[in-house]
Amino acid sequence: MAQITVALPRTLSNSGTLTLEARDCQQLFRQIQELDPHAFAAIFRETDSWIRPKPYVALFVNDEQRFDVHHALSDGDTVVFATAIAGG
Repeated sequence: MAQITVALPRTLSNSGTLTLEARDCQQLFRQIQELDPHAFAAIFRETDSWIRPKPYVALFVNDEQRFDVHHALSDGDTVVFATAIAGG
């Protein structure tokens, strides 16, 4: 499995930066669910068979935005979640 660096938004998590092992985004998302349930609840939504970021959360792998929640990960990849800010 690949070793991945994950940066969770500081406003949503006390974990900050994590180093996890995962072969794809789904496996990574499940590890975040186990390690930081509060951040998971704020960042993701779960369907019957898979997990995806909520609509206001963008997923970046190595500085490239990804929309495929089954994206394969490689050793040394960096995953970042960016949250949109809105208000009136």
